[in-house]
Amino acid sequence: MAWLSRWRGFLRRDKLAREHEEELQFHLSMREQLNVEQGMSRSEARHAARVRFGNLSLWRERMREVDLTMLPGTVSQDLRYGARMLWRNVGFTLAAVLALGIGIGANTATFTAYKAFFKRTLDARESGRMVNLALLLHSGSSDQSSDPVAWFSVPDYEAYRDQVHSFSGLIAASNPQNLTLKGAGGIAGRRRGSEGSLIGRLGLLPSVATMETASTFLVSENYFPVLGVGAVRGRTFAPEDFAKGDAPPTALISENYWRKRFDGDAAVLGKTVRLNGVAVTIVGITPHNFVGTSVEAPDFWLPLSLEPLIHPDSNWLHSRENLCCRLYARLAPGASIDQAQAEMTLVAGQLTKLHD
Repeated sequence: MAWLSRWRGFLRRDKLAREHEEELQFHLSMREQLNVEQGMSRSEARHAARVRFGNLSLWRERMREVDLTMLPGTVSQDLRYGARMLWRNVGFTLAAVLALGIGIGANTATFTAYKAFFKRTLDARESGRMVNLALLLHSGSSDQSSDPVAWFSVPDYEAYRDQVHSFSGLIAASNPQNLTLKGAGGIAGRRRGSEGSLIGRLGLLPSVATMETASTFLVSENYFPVLGVGAVRGRTFAPEDFAKGDAPPTALISENYWRKRFDGDAAVLGKTVRLNGVAVTIVGITPHNFVGTSVEAPDFWLPLSLEPLIHPDSNWLHSRENLCCRLYARLAPGASIDQAQAEMTLVAGQLTKLHD
């Protein structure tokens, strides 16, 4: 019944195509609304959103290619072609194998990006109880809702966190940032030190940039407890970390970066490094490949409260007009999404009066 299998595959591809199109349009509308909030006209915002997102036709084509119904035939053709090249010419076969490896890598990267942006659930315990928050702004002259706004200011986040009781926890997270890293030592530090050796002076070592950076994710202090994720070594942020005192602020490091940058050295716990000149003490290591609410694992995790130190000229921690963070919440036991939405709507109405 091969014809029946093909027909089922065809129907499934149509369904997937519709789902892909809905996802693409949703993310485009979110980006367009964010551009409008930042001062662009609607037409400029729409154009900027499309430029930032890239070629939609290419995205659609790549998402179709990850359909598993296409995989067996493609693999079979590649294997037959590789066998023929091996039989004819060994040198040419090596080139074919290299090209095949690159092709597989590209397909894997496309599938990974598709899952990360469209199909991945939150990296959390009982992720089905987690929700992400967005606002639907209403025009004063119309009952129609505008596109959703998924970014919030820190003061608004604190208001929702304290007043919406349908959530057992509400967290905030900014976009990842690349911060300068100093005083880390480790593998890179030893490598820079060897540049002064005889081998280094002879030019047998590649040059190393003098400024090292690390990707850093700023999150609310309750981020890890609400997600239900602990540290594989050490601990996550604790209330005492944010009490007044002389101890430096705390930071977490991902296991990925710990192994790559520090070669899995256990002495990294308790180590003080400088991120953008701010001394932070590493107190825990997050699980391997843990991305939380992002799409890839950062090198470090810092609390949002450090933003004034990381960027001294920034006031976005206190500005109600600075939409800097995405919000995610865990529904309280027995609470429904409808109840949470009703509470959110009530608080949003109160906050509207506080905006300029």
